[in-house]
Amino acid sequence: MQESVWRDGVASAGHPRLERDLDVDVAIVGGGITGLTTALLLARAGKTVAVLEARRIGDGTTGGTSAHLTVALDQPLATLASRFGEEGARRAVESCRGAIDTIGGLCAGLGVDAEFQRVPAFRWAETPAHVPHLDDEARRYGEAGVLVHRQDGLPFSSLAVAALRFEEQAVFHPLRYLEGLAAAVVSSGAGHVFERTRVTRWDDGRPCRLRTSTGATVTAQEVVLATHSPIGLLVSLHTRLEPLTSYIIVARVDDPPPLGLYFDTAEPYHYVRAVSPARPDLLVIGGADTKHGHEPDTAACYTRLAEFARTRFSVRAIERRWSAILFESVDGLPFIGRLPGAQHVWVSTGYSGTGLTYGTVGAQLLSDLIQGHDNGWAELYSPSRVKPIASARRFVAENASNAYRWVADRLAPAPSDRGAGLPPGDGKLARVGGKKLALYRDPTGKLHAMSPKCTHSGCIVQWNQDDRTWDCPCHGGRFDAEGKVISGPPMADLRRVALDEEEPAPGEREERPAAAQPVQPEPERRGEVG
Repeated sequence: MQESVWRDGVASAGHPRLERDLDVDVAIVGGGITGLTTALLLARAGKTVAVLEARRIGDGTTGGTSAHLTVALDQPLATLASRFGEEGARRAVESCRGAIDTIGGLCAGLGVDAEFQRVPAFRWAETPAHVPHLDDEARRYGEAGVLVHRQDGLPFSSLAVAALRFEEQAVFHPLRYLEGLAAAVVSSGAGHVFERTRVTRWDDGRPCRLRTSTGATVTAQEVVLATHSPIGLLVSLHTRLEPLTSYIIVARVDDPPPLGLYFDTAEPYHYVRAVSPARPDLLVIGGADTKHGHEPDTAACYTRLAEFARTRFSVRAIERRWSAILFESVDGLPFIGRLPGAQHVWVSTGYSGTGLTYGTVGAQLLSDLIQGHDNGWAELYSPSRVKPIASARRFVAENASNAYRWVADRLAPAPSDRGAGLPPGDGKLARVGGKKLALYRDPTGKLHAMSPKCTHSGCIVQWNQDDRTWDCPCHGGRFDAEGKVISGPPMADLRRVALDEEEPAPGEREERPAAAQPVQPEPERRGEVG
């Protein structure tokens, strides 16, 4: 996979691996914006914390984001009001506005040069039929306390027929911000940040215990799963989340638009911002979202984005492209709070396309709840909420699709060969000795064979030719070309298979999803609490 533009010029602090057992008040799994903000807030409140990141700080969705900070939510406020009431919709906007203020305050207070800057945001329509929707949104956001007004068109596109202008939104550099948060967690004296430390098992006990890829165990009173989609087999949540892949390009343009955030009313919508205030000619342009693992031609998604860009901007070159996974909840708002059925495990997930704003909302809410403080957003975002009318149709459709893929992908034809003709850098599903395998030939010519069963719930992964990844079409898992977990709910790598035998490669064995295996033998402390 290509790295995002946010990695350019950012020197990582190089946090250590966890090499010894550790005892803390709160263990936080995931080193993105949710995990690090939660860690800092709790450390400032006197809690000892440990952040456990499987790769590098920001290697998940935070590092692949377009970095919009906005109160303009993916779901129309009219839809949220119908599901959560007018007050619920207003509280959602209020929480996001507070999150942007928090990010700005932390940048200033920590002295982090994250290029945080207040800018307007624009939601524009290119179809006259969408204009009444913009008018309704303007009224509703205004009633929620947002400075917003309607205008005719946009200066950079003759296609725009109307737009909303939201004042006091923001842009920033997400990885510089994360590095600043991580440094503050460590310097607080109450926090640890570990990289290259994957959590392979966890339980909900008194205390909780987390086993890591380094062999070390973390003992904690509370656990926060801040991995975008919670790791482990959590039926209560994963059946209420839809994973989508969003595609992003960086285009170098002449006559760039004024500094701001831009997103249209198309379905799926497109979003635009400058890479930085210092480089307004480099635009981050995203969209063309597809259901994760369902798009066989991902290169075509980038082509559609490039066509979108060239239609609206004077594009000189496309300089970068990458993709990121987002998770949409079935009823339109994130799930933030105690994991259903658990006592000491907390989650924050389902951010849709506004993950950096909602990731900060999640951190603020979880910090309060873990400390036993009241928070007016708790009921709104509770993972235990039930909205049958709002979520039933999407819930049924999503899980019917997953059930279909679980069966159909096993029965789907695949060529019977041992990777013959597979060029270096390419992968495919094939049958070897009657068994379906995931095959990948690396740049040196070595052939790697793996079980194609996702280690989360057993769906068959699909080869993503453009990103060189194995993508699970059911719950958002993603593995690199050689089968190592990149992101999503899976906790274990794809099982390696030796081609000269129909058994696991030496030293390796097939395991059940890791979250279903307790560290302690007591059944009430199982990692599978959903």
